[in-house]
Amino acid sequence: MNKKPKNFFANPSKGAMIFFFVICFVSNILLILSATDLFRESLFQAKNILLTGIMSLSILTTFKLYTNFLKNKYSK
Repeated sequence: MNKKPKNFFANPSKGAMIFFFVICFVSNILLILSATDLFRESLFQAKNILLTGIMSLSILTTFKLYTNFLKNKYSK
């Protein structure tokens, strides 16, 4: 019986969930501020497609971490 070691993504704790949510939120706000010159231009331009993709993947990863948190919280 080989048990896989627990990692923070598959079995996140409440502290890890809060930490990654804050990091995701702050980094996405900073990316928006740097890409749009303090909201003077739209984020959805051809030159900002890479940043938009990075932000989308960051949000999806944080959402997946949250679903893993809820799944582990209610399965116990």
